[in-house]
Amino acid sequence: MFTGLVKKRHRWRRILQVLRFSSDMIVSSKLFHNYCFLLTGFFFGDPHVVSLDNVKYTFNGLGEFILLNVKDESNTVIFALQGRTIQAGENMTSEATNFVALAAQGPSGTKVQWNLVGDEINVLLDGMAVNVTENSTYINQVTLQTTSNNETVATFEGGTSVTVSGTKGALTFTTFLDNDLKNKTEGLLGVWNDDATDDFKAANGTYLNFDGKKLPSDNDIFFDFGLTWKTTENNTLFTYNSYPGETWYTYNNNSFVPKFYDELLNTTDKEKINKANETCKGNDDCIFDILSTDDFSFGAATLQSITSFGSQNSTMSK
Repeated sequence: MFTGLVKKRHRWRRILQVLRFSSDMIVSSKLFHNYCFLLTGFFFGDPHVVSLDNVKYTFNGLGEFILLNVKDESNTVIFALQGRTIQAGENMTSEATNFVALAAQGPSGTKVQWNLVGDEINVLLDGMAVNVTENSTYINQVTLQTTSNNETVATFEGGTSVTVSGTKGALTFTTFLDNDLKNKTEGLLGVWNDDATDDFKAANGTYLNFDGKKLPSDNDIFFDFGLTWKTTENNTLFTYNSYPGETWYTYNNNSFVPKFYDELLNTTDKEKINKANETCKGNDDCIFDILSTDDFSFGAATLQSITSFGSQNSTMSK
């Protein structure tokens, strides 16, 4: 009895940490009653990724990609998260991409989609627009709400939650997964098993050579890992606008290859690199975003996202 009480107190301590980090977030007890959420995967800027096993890398694919599949014992996907990217920059002509839409589906089959329009996020529930407020709304086993930090949160049954915000024309988002889902994941967020070396598992089951420290080349990550997780017309979760005739092909018929970080450093004048380094306080992700978009404010937003994530992750680990 005492052991059970300690476990319950620990679980609620974790829940309170999630609530504190999410700033005034009030979540339906129907979903939080049995789950101990942990801060896990993170996407920001010109897609920089922090995997479930805390591997940090950059993937600038263009189109729609499987970010996360959670599978049960019979290898059936019970939760899926997909993301859509476009070319970054005001005229969408930069050498990099950023996320502008997400789609998720939980065990009940209910789909939630986040579309970024400017810096505002429009939410669809099973293809229908919904108004999400700070008062939590529980529909079809999904809780939707916004936070005082202007984040939009969807919490699904089964132990998954996605928190999304938008700034400078790009989505930043964080996943929360219950511990019970460890060893059941795949996608751009990697294989969650506390072993970083197998995080670059491609959709075909092959792995990039990774010792857990020195990342594979940007070229290998892009072609041999990232692109393998592109969605198909059959498995996409996205709702497309019938007018003006959007389909899966609208976003996925391309041969885009970005400029990788080394290329950007070799083709940018030193004065701009030095200025970017000063703005970014030496952070490579921030520098990359400035050089790829030619937008110092975009890089500054990336740096702020990194700082916020670090603070949140520190809070959750206590």
